[in-house]
Amino acid sequence: PQHRLNGPVIRQPWVRGDKEDPCVPKSHEVQPRGDYVYHPSDMEKEWMDGARFGKICPTAAKQRDLATTWTGYTSSIFKSNQKPSRQPTEKEASVLSYFEYPQPDGTHVKRYIEPLHGTARHPGAVCGGHDMMDLKYLLPENACTESGNRVNGVFLDLGSGTSVEGFGKGIYYDKGSGGGGTIPLFYRMYADRCIDFKAIYAWEVQGIDHKKFWTPLPDEVRAQLRLYNAPVSEKDCPDSPQGNFAERGSFLRLLKSAVTVDDY
Repeated sequence: PQHRLNGPVIRQPWVRGDKEDPCVPKSHEVQPRGDYVYHPSDMEKEWMDGARFGKICPTAAKQRDLATTWTGYTSSIFKSNQKPSRQPTEKEASVLSYFEYPQPDGTHVKRYIEPLHGTARHPGAVCGGHDMMDLKYLLPENACTESGNRVNGVFLDLGSGTSVEGFGKGIYYDKGSGGGGTIPLFYRMYADRCIDFKAIYAWEVQGIDHKKFWTPLPDEVRAQLRLYNAPVSEKDCPDSPQGNFAERGSFLRLLKSAVTVDDY
């Protein structure tokens, strides 16, 4: 999801039965935007066809072998240890979604991402008994190179949790906790992939003990972090996709002023 912010252009409402959701595009209405094209895998297209209501587990069971290929690849490269990840095999690539970026020489570069899945978790979690907190189905960007270069990024966390317990202590980021803070987890996950956050924007609606929250954080991270102990406020669709944002507290408005096209 982290790469899909600028992807789909919403044209027409998605229909489920007799209900329409103007925030979700029909699969045939997803268009290229900017200088890249997003290619959903066939697995993802099936979930996005508007006919999965009441069919979550049967669809997941039908795709089990494909999901095993997907998670086999992502699990094998999940701990990158600040090294470039291997490219997927032809079989592995066939089940992944990807972005295609044109290059000045006329070629195209593919960057793979995990396909969207109807369970919004590990594909075996909801219907197959797999650990719900296993994160190794994700395919975060790896910016590492053989020469050791690193890149800067901006982390936007909507629902960061009420603590940063474990920050800087080698947190085990293969699993989520369900109730723990997400900043330590993703800070380490992306640092291992040679992406350093130059800024962190975090929102949390639950009350925070600020003395306890800030104590574990080193000064360089405190300088990067903007913590909003308040809810995000957005207008209903279709206003927000058209740029008609809430007067205050809008994540979408802040996004436009906080990041540039060169930021990860």
